[in-house]
Amino acid sequence: AFKLITVASLCAALLGFASSWSIPLAAILALIHGGLLREYSHLFHTCLVPIQIAIVLALSRRSADALSIDSLRARVKPPQQTGSGYAWTRYFCWIVVAAAYTSAGLSKICNCGFDWWHGENLKYYVMTDTLGPMQFEWGLERFLASVPLAVFSAIGILTLLFETGYFVVLLSRRARRVIPFVAILFHLGVLFCHGILFFDLLLIPAVFVDWSRFAKEPLTASSQLSVQQSDVRWHRACALFLILIGVSVGTRTEWYPITSWQMYSTRPNLDELTYHKIFAIDAEGRRRPVDITDFVPALADTRYRNILRDREEETRRDFFAELKRRANQSSGGVTAFVVETYRWDLLKAPEDQGPGKLWHTERFDG
Repeated sequence: AFKLITVASLCAALLGFASSWSIPLAAILALIHGGLLREYSHLFHTCLVPIQIAIVLALSRRSADALSIDSLRARVKPPQQTGSGYAWTRYFCWIVVAAAYTSAGLSKICNCGFDWWHGENLKYYVMTDTLGPMQFEWGLERFLASVPLAVFSAIGILTLLFETGYFVVLLSRRARRVIPFVAILFHLGVLFCHGILFFDLLLIPAVFVDWSRFAKEPLTASSQLSVQQSDVRWHRACALFLILIGVSVGTRTEWYPITSWQMYSTRPNLDELTYHKIFAIDAEGRRRPVDITDFVPALADTRYRNILRDREEETRRDFFAELKRRANQSSGGVTAFVVETYRWDLLKAPEDQGPGKLWHTERFDG
């Protein structure tokens, strides 16, 4: 019921229907829903940017003046806010997007140094994800394992330049026409190399499009900032948000919904690349690869990875006992789960197309 109410409020906010209550309600419910999902595992970063933007739009009283159902239904045109008021609302949304990417780049530099771009580091992250159980698997493991380290180094350099330089969209109109759409290509690469779908960040470049031209009566100055008419409250809000982001990056804060975007930012142990494969065992002893999210949808995007890495055997046994119960409720015939752990010495065998060797096997009968 909570999920359905959240979806309904988000759809109403998206369409600009009863926006005075649907946008704030959508922001609050999405924030709570995202927190509930993260309670299952860890503070993952998917859909954080839309939640933060929803909060910004909730603070703006005129978010649905243009392209919205409310605007189409209005018999009398609402009193128009100053052009700078619309512009600052939009600019704040740009800041949220730019801060996410720039923070991700700065976190890599803060945690790993400027040599984060080395091919060994990026290949470690890519292969750990693509070899292990992921929501999207494309069968590219052997191809990616054979890619030379020099290629990964080049991609690493471009990644650092792209992320740390994303803030330029706040200063340059030309950058706003190019960088956001480069981000789309970037996240398509993440989808196929890591198996992680950032659906939100594939669509977020739409925030840089001037949608007011499609409105019934286009709003003037919607994409320009007027220093003379600018709202002091928006100045302060933007400044406070930037300070908050700066402090979170400097202190490595990860406190939902505040994050310093420390994705793949630490220096990995290259001689211990570890990944897992999960199998279900039926009553006849046959085993088959299994997708855990078939039984626990809240763990989509492999949000259970930390459980596989947990050193406490009791934690894993409790997890797979509950998983077995749910599996038998839905389909039946599961008597046990087997987790195979593989290790790959990336430094000694960087182009091993095996890759790695079976290191450990655990069976969980429940």
